[in-house]
Amino acid sequence: DLQHTSPSTAIYTNDTVEFMGWQTKTVSVHEAASKPIPLIATKYSFTGLKWWDTIQKMTSTLLAEPKFKNMDYLIPALTKDYTGFIPRPATNAQITAATRHILMSTADTSEIWGTTEVGTKPQQLTAAQVIIKFTLAAMRVFMAEWAYKAGVPRSIRKDIGRWSQEKTSEVY
Repeated sequence: DLQHTSPSTAIYTNDTVEFMGWQTKTVSVHEAASKPIPLIATKYSFTGLKWWDTIQKMTSTLLAEPKFKNMDYLIPALTKDYTGFIPRPATNAQITAATRHILMSTADTSEIWGTTEVGTKPQQLTAAQVIIKFTLAAMRVFMAEWAYKAGVPRSIRKDIGRWSQEKTSEVY
């Protein structure tokens, strides 16, 4: 859904970072005007690093550039060497590749992680094996699951994944 919003719709509150979406899998472009699509991220950090400051700096920097000022997507394409932006939306494959690259370069790839897949028993895999399997679609589920397992209060987790019922993120 982040590719279906614009940095110009950003709202930064004391507790959240919010964008207004113009389309989701369940709400078409034509329905969006009558069915608002708020994309909300709670300002929460396990490490104390304020990731929301980076988002705010990135959106204001992009909007200040003439070639990005009318962008209707949040993540622009990256150059092949990951050092610059191209004024067009990044594809799912490009975002996935960049995320895997970041994970591979920051994680201890030999560390053993537990993982489960639908219809299989829990497996012990190296971080590298798990990262290779990573997809953006999986984030909706595992971010909510990890937050639950980490003891993040429900009031903070409620917006993760845009579940129809708040408690769904605990039982998915």
